[in-house]
Amino acid sequence: MESASVLNFALGETTDMLRDSIREFARAEIAPQASEIDSNNHFPRELWEKMGALGLLGITVEEAFGGAGMGYLQHTVAMEEISRASAAVAPMELTRIFVLTRSAVTGLTSRNKHTSQS
Repeated sequence: MESASVLNFALGETTDMLRDSIREFARAEIAPQASEIDSNNHFPRELWEKMGALGLLGITVEEAFGGAGMGYLQHTVAMEEISRASAAVAPMELTRIFVLTRSAVTGLTSRNKHTSQS
């Protein structure tokens, strides 16, 4: 009888390092504030700034536009770790990524294409 193939679910060294970094950040910075964020329905501005300094706010944005140039797999890993610390913070970040960042980059890309064709 042949043995079944073993599936390799390794995400790669870069993604593993990202997970570890965000897990530590979420434990140290988000988890201690999670209850207050939930009860006050207010996201602390300084947390946005710390997330930005870590590179979370532009994780899927191309490097040419100042982002990390990573994909949605890495974005999903980041959201997973943030969600462990606060189920309220992750959807805020997810919405910002999809609505604001992608819209801004799409607009810049469209504008650059239009400008270069003029």
